[in-house]
Amino acid sequence: MGHQAPRGRGAWAYPEIVPKNDVRLAGRAHVVNAPSSNVLPLLRRPLDLLLVVGFCAFAITSFAFDRVAGCNADLTTTSDPVAALLFEWGTRHDPLVAANPPALRLMSFVSAFLFGPFYLVLVWAFVRGVNWIRIPALLYSAMIVYSLVIHIGSVGLIHPNTLARPVFWTAYLPYVIVPGLLAYRMRRHQPFQHN
Repeated sequence: MGHQAPRGRGAWAYPEIVPKNDVRLAGRAHVVNAPSSNVLPLLRRPLDLLLVVGFCAFAITSFAFDRVAGCNADLTTTSDPVAALLFEWGTRHDPLVAANPPALRLMSFVSAFLFGPFYLVLVWAFVRGVNWIRIPALLYSAMIVYSLVIHIGSVGLIHPNTLARPVFWTAYLPYVIVPGLLAYRMRRHQPFQHN
């Protein structure tokens, strides 16, 4: 038979069945979903705390505004107050949002129903310090920057004077800064391992 070796620490400790004479498995077993054993508390990781705040803000915008833009073809005819706010933003600062063309609706739909839930996963992973989030976080960073380049490029081609408005850049620069910081933070193979 085998013996039981404890895995993890604290609440994560649970037995692992390792065959008694199998030396190959005994040293290699690890818990993929467990937090890193040397992770600092979130309040002692200022960059991670900043990223968690950013993920929370992005989740709110994804679930509120991107849901409306992704599901409603015409923002002017809906009675949804969030759609009214989105249309107001578009008419004042980003005409592409007010027009809500099919490409933007598709990007907004992906943001609402893929990225929105993923922001919550990022929050959980950063609070717990789980290392498996690294690859999904890097993929997310690339996708967000790419979609923002497409959006800003489209606005620049259709309404070039919009790019001169500081409020436009204030609204969209966090979608470059946060993914950039996230990619930087995920540069190590074990991003939450504290030595």
